[in-house]
Amino acid sequence: MKLDENCMKIQVPKIQDLLERDPYLKLHEWEIRRRYGMFQELVQRIEANEGSLEQFTRGYESFGVLVQPDNSVLCREWAPHAQAMALKGDF
Repeated sequence: MKLDENCMKIQVPKIQDLLERDPYLKLHEWEIRRRYGMFQELVQRIEANEGSLEQFTRGYESFGVLVQPDNSVLCREWAPHAQAMALKGDF
């Protein structure tokens, strides 16, 4: 679904309750639906690439500064378009 053209068709859970609770938001219903649609697309891409949203949130277990069982230190960063990287500090 192309978001810009079909935003009013996006199903947002309990949006009518929200609009009844705060009628001012009715002026922004199109934008609320558009953003919810973008959120849904992002979750779908994460699930397609990472397996699940839960697996995606566990990235800290693989990336960053990690102390290994033998007490060595592994530094891993996700930078798919990096031309070069450097690790700087007092070690």
